[in-house]
Amino acid sequence: MFCVVSGVPIVNLDHFDFIDKPEIIFGLVGAVGTPLKQVTQILKEQMEIREYSSEEIELSKFLCENLPLRSSVCHDGGEYSRIDSMMNRGNELRERTDGGEVLSLLAAAKIHVKRSEDHLYLNGQSFILRQLKHPEEVFCLRRIYGSSFHLIGVYSSEASRRQNLLKQGMSSDQVDRIFARDEGEELLYGQQLRDTYYLADVFVADGPQLEGQLQRYLKLLFAEEVITPSADEYGMHLSYSASLKSGDLSRQVGAAILNEHREVISLGANEVPAPMGGQYWEDSPLDSRDCRKGYDSNAKIKREIVEDIIKALQLSDDVEQVSYKLKNTRLMDITEFGRCVHAEMESILGAGRVGISCRQGTLYTTTFPCHNCAKHIVNAGLQRVVYIEPYPKSMAKDLHDDAIAFTEDGEGEETEKVIFEPFVGVAPRKYWILFSIYTADGRRLKRKDDEGNLVDTPLGLRLATSTLTYIERERVVAAAVSRIKELLLK
Repeated sequence: MFCVVSGVPIVNLDHFDFIDKPEIIFGLVGAVGTPLKQVTQILKEQMEIREYSSEEIELSKFLCENLPLRSSVCHDGGEYSRIDSMMNRGNELRERTDGGEVLSLLAAAKIHVKRSEDHLYLNGQSFILRQLKHPEEVFCLRRIYGSSFHLIGVYSSEASRRQNLLKQGMSSDQVDRIFARDEGEELLYGQQLRDTYYLADVFVADGPQLEGQLQRYLKLLFAEEVITPSADEYGMHLSYSASLKSGDLSRQVGAAILNEHREVISLGANEVPAPMGGQYWEDSPLDSRDCRKGYDSNAKIKREIVEDIIKALQLSDDVEQVSYKLKNTRLMDITEFGRCVHAEMESILGAGRVGISCRQGTLYTTTFPCHNCAKHIVNAGLQRVVYIEPYPKSMAKDLHDDAIAFTEDGEGEETEKVIFEPFVGVAPRKYWILFSIYTADGRRLKRKDDEGNLVDTPLGLRLATSTLTYIERERVVAAAVSRIKELLLK
């Protein structure tokens, strides 16, 4: 705990935890039908290389335990019945406990059982949680394990996932139903895969590149090599940064356009347009954004439309009840009454305002473009669109299948259409901390020795949570300071 410099002992803050291989918790999230067992196996092999033991915890197995729930697991009706019944049981458990995080609590409790008074800290141990389906599960694990928790978003195309489920005996209709349910249910404690997927720290794709993608993330995590961002990671980072400019009351969306030489052309966020071009800024003399007006015009007008329908059809006067029934209809998906210009549109317009062509460029967006943005993307001459989304949800597919090729549908790159493909790489939320030469607390990582040669020794785990609370760390420091004073008085 102590080292001596010039005869005066000081605290070595790097050795607070007395553990050289901090625990790591991996969480996996992917759409139903994604081969997550393969991801688990690769992680185990890669962690073994780094002298870590790994244990897999299947969250779905908790649903098979003898819990006092009304729903039961069906093992006799085929794979569809089994998955559907497990979803029912998971929903009931979350509802009965009034918490979307309950399965992650069960996982944490199982990890805790591994500890003992003699082995409180599990040195060189990793856990792989397969899989997470609700955002609250992620929030909970991050609060418990902090930066030691890593969520891996695993993308697999619909065609591949469909084939996997068909091989397990499902009919095409059953696959459609299970896909629709997995994507996101109306229920507060139902399946919320889309919202969970967005929270990932890294995105990888099923296929021949999977092992290399996981290997690269671990090399970054353990600072084993000098690795810099790919063009896609850089572009998505810029789009995420641009999104933070938005004061929209619903969500923040960002977009970035890079030309064919990977040079930045334009950035955009979903925000209200300002007079004379562009959008309002925080320090604009006249700030008329929705966050200043105090309401979302699109939400208000949609409610007025529901009221008009009720009056025209002489339905119930209960606007809330009718609105709830219409929640998942296309009527409630309309966006044209919003005052904000969409991020993708602003990035295209922004380039046009300064006379730069988007032709042959790549647009990065933090979500899947709506059909309105999609047609402008095609019209602008963009060659490629990269998005974050496990279930591409937009009418763009139906309206512009003549102009857009979706890798989601197995369409190759040998096409004259605009290519839409999912993002793979380090998520924007972890971009700066994994690619920066500085650690989270501001220390500079050493990439070269005193002679200017590359340091090839691993620098150690970049993200780990201290096993001590700040009160305990403070207590250690206070004791060290007392010791220093005693030595100085001698």
